[in-house]
Amino acid sequence: MWWKTFLDRLVKGSTKNVLPDYQEKQKLLYKGNISHDELISYGDRYRKANRFFDALEFYQKAKHGPGLREIMAESISLGDAMLYEQAAKALGAAPSTEEWNRIGRRAFALKKYLFARYAFEKGGDGNMMDKINKIVAGGNVQKSDDHKA
Repeated sequence: MWWKTFLDRLVKGSTKNVLPDYQEKQKLLYKGNISHDELISYGDRYRKANRFFDALEFYQKAKHGPGLREIMAESISLGDAMLYEQAAKALGAAPSTEEWNRIGRRAFALKKYLFARYAFEKGGDGNMMDKINKIVAGGNVQKSDDHKA
């Protein structure tokens, strides 16, 4: 099978530290018959490469709770409300109001105002929503890295 050839190349070092491209990743996730341990291994490799959404897909397919929890922790650190929401969904956990507000505060501190606004909407923190709206309305916004998180 195609994925065994890819794995053989990894073992032999011809693609050392190379992660599958989008098409290969899709084949692994949806057409390949790879083991639970291999899914986790790919998730770990993507996570170590800071490709958290890709890691999330492999962990989710493997139903790997520890990896998904690591993604959640990293999403808080990054102030990435969307990654946090997807990881929580994969775990079957509904984030609490306090968790949403916590990630909102982190995103705000990182000047990721779109993520902060989304999190504060979910957390119901009207005061922080007002603060973000004033910053945005005043044109007092520095470029954020929301899209790079």
